[in-house]
Amino acid sequence: MVFDRDLVFAHRRRALRAPRMGPVIRYLHEHLRARRSLIARRFERIGQIGGVVPVLEGTGCLLDNAAPATSLISGEAPRPWVVADEEYLPFAAQAFDLLIGCGHLHNVNDVPGVLLQLSHALRPDGALLGAVVGQGSLPELRAAMQDCDTRLLGGGAARLAPMIDVRTMGMLLLRAGFALPVTDVETVVMAYRDVPALLADLRASGLSASHRLRDSRPLSRAYRQELERVYCANFADSQGRVQATYQVVWYLGWAPSEDQPKPLRPGAGAVSLVDALAAIQPPPKTRDPS
Repeated sequence: MVFDRDLVFAHRRRALRAPRMGPVIRYLHEHLRARRSLIARRFERIGQIGGVVPVLEGTGCLLDNAAPATSLISGEAPRPWVVADEEYLPFAAQAFDLLIGCGHLHNVNDVPGVLLQLSHALRPDGALLGAVVGQGSLPELRAAMQDCDTRLLGGGAARLAPMIDVRTMGMLLLRAGFALPVTDVETVVMAYRDVPALLADLRASGLSASHRLRDSRPLSRAYRQELERVYCANFADSQGRVQATYQVVWYLGWAPSEDQPKPLRPGAGAVSLVDALAAIQPPPKTRDPS
C-alpha cells in the first residue's frame, strides 16, 4: 500500500474546487484529444477514468472518486459521472470500445490489477489510451526541497511520490494482456511566476503528495522562503520565472482480438537474415592524409 487512498480522494476534491483546471491536467486533456484523432477508428462506447471533465465530446461515462454529491445533484458535474474508486472498477465485461486514462495511474497501489480490470471492460479490439505524469518529473522541485531538507531539517524527507517510467508502463500493459502496446515519453517544461504558483498548480491538478511515507509536517514560513530562494537561484529563466519539468508517459494498448495483426512464426520469413547481411556492402576505407 504505497498511497493513502483517502488522501488521494481529498486532493482530488480540492482540485475540483480550484478556480481553474491545473495546467498539467489541462495539457493532458488537450493532447489526449490530439492523439485520439490519430486513431482511424470510430468508437461508440467511450469511458474515461479521471481528468475531472470529459476529454472527448460525447464521452459515455466519466469515472472519478472525487465528485462532490452536491455537484451531482445540482447538475454542475458532467453526466453521467460514476463515483467510484479506480482500483475497484464497477464496469461490466466488454462495456466499452475505448477507455481513456487521464492521469489516474500515478497514485494507484495495484497498477497491474487496474490494467487487468480495464482490459476486462474493453470489447475485443477495443483501445486503452492514456497519459500519466511519470518518473523524472519535477527534478527542480526535488532538488530544491532536498537542499532545504538537508540544511534546515537535518536530512532528506520523502516529499514527492514514486512514479511510473515509460519502460515499466509498456511491461505493465503486456502483463495485463494488452496487444500491440505502444508507450512514449514527452518532456514538458512549464514556467511559473514563482514557487507558490507552482505548488498551487500542483494542488489544482490533484498532484499533491499522497504516498504513505511522505513527510506530513507542514512547511514553515522559513522553509517556504528558503525554498523560493534556492529554486529561483538554480531554476529561474531569463525573465525570472521558475521552471518545472514534467515527464508525461503516453500509452496505448488494444484488447486482444483474432483479427489483429500478429507477428510471423519463427522461420516464416521469405528472406534469410544471413543473405540480407551479405548483400550490404561495407563502406570504402579512407586513408589518413597524414
